[in-house]
Amino acid sequence: MIEDGCAQCEYPYQLTSSKICNIPNCQAYNNGKCVACVAGFVLSQKNLCETQDPYCFTYNDNRTFCQKCVKGYRLDCNGKC
Repeated sequence: MIEDGCAQCEYPYQLTSSKICNIPNCQAYNNGKCVACVAGFVLSQKNLCETQDPYCFTYNDNRTFCQKCVKGYRLDCNGKC
């Protein structure tokens, strides 16, 4: 870290305009890992925030994978509709 903030970040963190390293679309952290995402995003198994599946009807409690798809769609082996 430099005097006015960070100059660069290590993956998966990205540098913000205010020179802070964060995980895009992450709302809450625990020990440097993302544990909750902003609305419209879900937490992946790698603790990254991914765009919410528009065809997912129900996610698991941790919101890491879809459990049930909307009518007309079915789950694949990766928990996506």
